[in-house]
Amino acid sequence: MCREYGISRPTGDKWIGRYQRGESMGDRSRAPFRTPNKTSGETEEAVVSLRRKHPAVGAKKLKRMLEAKGLFAPAYSTINAILHRNGLITKEASAAANAVIR
Repeated sequence: MCREYGISRPTGDKWIGRYQRGESMGDRSRAPFRTPNKTSGETEEAVVSLRRKHPAVGAKKLKRMLEAKGLFAPAYSTINAILHRNGLITKEASAAANAVIR
């Protein structure tokens, strides 16, 4: 049967086993069971609340503000990802922003 469908024998055994156990024959999620390096909800909430209080502040200054409060401050890129994820940075606002030239 494996030759007929052009799959390897271990793959065929896997699908037959799933069928016999009554499991779904659809594709399974490839997402990890756990993500140990994920930013905690408390940290994300702290970043979001600071940004809502100070909407003109960017990731670098938010990091310094978190550290000044004695809280864990993730990397700038993580702070930017949190802001994007929560809709606090839009593509339009980023495109309209002028770079600071010193």
